Amino acid sequence: MTLVLLALAWLAGIVAGAKLAQPMPVWPAVAGAAALAALLARGQPRLRLAAALVALFALGGLRVTLSPLHATPLAPLLDGPAVTVTGTVAQAPGVRADYTELVLAVEAVGRPAGEGGETQSEAAWPVRDAVLVRVPRASPYRYGDRLRVTAVLR
Repeated sequence: MTLVLLALAWLAGIVAGAKLAQPMPVWPAVAGAAALAALLARGQPRLRLAAALVALFALGGLRVTLSPLHATPLAPLLDGPAVTVTGTVAQAPGVRADYTELVLAVEAVGRPAGEGGETQSEAAWPVRDAVLVRVPRASPYRYGDRLRVTAVLR
């Protein structure tokens, strides 16, 4: 039963780390304090278990904090200059109060037409990825429409 509790504390720490977005130094500090408390509570098994649970919770949170973002083909282009992505609307548009969200299955990406003296087809290279595009609410786009969008990827 102890192992189950320790595993649940680890998993709860992973969930908390993903939701709370605490700065990295918080997790090792909590884990270190809890590990020290567990060492000092030698004759008290319940206190030692509680400290171990807190330590594993904090280590789970640290694990999420240290994990790199998912690498995608478009990751190097994030927050860079504007790019043109070409693709197909992959899901039904999500209409919101002020805008519509489109999931675009990207087929090609490149510099906007006219930059560098190339045409759009010369400047683009094939990519398999997806982006979320926000367009005005009254936009006529539907599932399956092919789009070419120029924007800064965030």
